[in-house]
Amino acid sequence: MSAPLSFETKPMDRLLEIVTLCYLGACLFFSGLAWYLPRMCWTALALIFVAVCVWGWLRPTCLEVDAESLSIVWPWHRRRIPRADIVKAWRVDWNGLRPLFRAGVGGVFGMFGWFLRPRKGWIEAYVTSRYDLVLLESAQGQRLVLSPQDPKAFLLGLGLEEEDEL
Repeated sequence: MSAPLSFETKPMDRLLEIVTLCYLGACLFFSGLAWYLPRMCWTALALIFVAVCVWGWLRPTCLEVDAESLSIVWPWHRRRIPRADIVKAWRVDWNGLRPLFRAGVGGVFGMFGWFLRPRKGWIEAYVTSRYDLVLLESAQGQRLVLSPQDPKAFLLGLGLEEEDEL
């Protein structure tokens, strides 16, 4: 068996970097404030706990493709999706998806979770940039958005051709 192909995720785009830096700044602010107002300690700890959990559980570090599956790799876990389940692929930008509602993280270290598109249903997203994304669709109609560093090479690694219409 050959080694899996590994595809890095994109670095954060400027807006996501700003949101993340503001959040981390709030963590530092409340941590400093806790020295003077001990009751703020719980707020600081909660903010830091959320940041660590988002980074470790929701922000993928790479995507791996082998003969049987696509693996989304996070620092603390991985998810395997059988390649036979992936039937369509598109290259999209986040603005083209136009999500109406989200259940997840929308800016700290990226955008992760479930996003509702009008008349199109729910999509699951694990993106670290809002540009040049890959939208995958399963045979069951489930949709997943990822942000590989090189979308074209990622699609070739999966053995998929980009669909024309979303």
